[in-house]
Amino acid sequence: MHRAARYLLVASALAGVAGALLLFSTFRDPCGGLLRRYVATYDAAKAPCHADADCVFDPLPPGGPGLCDRARAASSARAPFEAVEARWTARGCPAPGAACPPIAGARCQQGRCVTALAR
Repeated sequence: MHRAARYLLVASALAGVAGALLLFSTFRDPCGGLLRRYVATYDAAKAPCHADADCVFDPLPPGGPGLCDRARAASSARAPFEAVEARWTARGCPAPGAACPPIAGARCQQGRCVTALAR
């Protein structure tokens, strides 16, 4: 029993150290932190939808975060995305390095908006 408790304590400490390293690496790389926030904001805005018409696909902002998956529910506000894009530009973060694949738009799939790739 003591061995299991010791193992759990060591595993918890290692997880805490790993979390701290990830947190501090975000401080050293503010652009990476902004990109993660941008992805999370889009992920949260993908639902709900019932039909393809409930979804929109945002154009790639000039010089903004290079996120290809920009489908969101039409009912979600655009302001949170614009805030991250403005901080991205203000910090001088690099423009996207790779082009997105051909995208046909957005559609509703299982209650969430998804990016539809062109065939």
